[in-house]
Amino acid sequence: MKRDPLKLRRYNARDVVITDVLTPITTKRIAQTHRGMEQFINKMTLARLAIEMSRVGLAVDEEKVKEHQKNLKHRIQDAESDLRSLTRPLGFENFNPGSHIQLKRLFVEKLGVRRRRRARRPGSPPSTRRC
Repeated sequence: MKRDPLKLRRYNARDVVITDVLTPITTKRIAQTHRGMEQFINKMTLARLAIEMSRVGLAVDEEKVKEHQKNLKHRIQDAESDLRSLTRPLGFENFNPGSHIQLKRLFVEKLGVRRRRRARRPGSPPSTRRC
């Protein structure tokens, strides 16, 4: 299945910006957690392994997959609940982490994260004078 390159470009650009913003925060939190870096590296290794298994089509235990999906769903709900409780004092009653507009308001307006200038293709007009 071929994906739309424009949509992928936008997704990847957002991913890079958010990763750049959150890396110092998560690195600090990992450092404060008991054996945090060890746990992080272990989970990242397992995630890569799972992605590769999925890519090559290895058989998996469907019951375990369902159990992991259920656990992940609860962890996501807990994370969203934590995020909402952290953003409520900033004026977000029902914060939706999937909303680009709300994320922009949170990072730029409320937390004061500066926008970065977008790179553009040679010959294309600038999207804005200042970002």
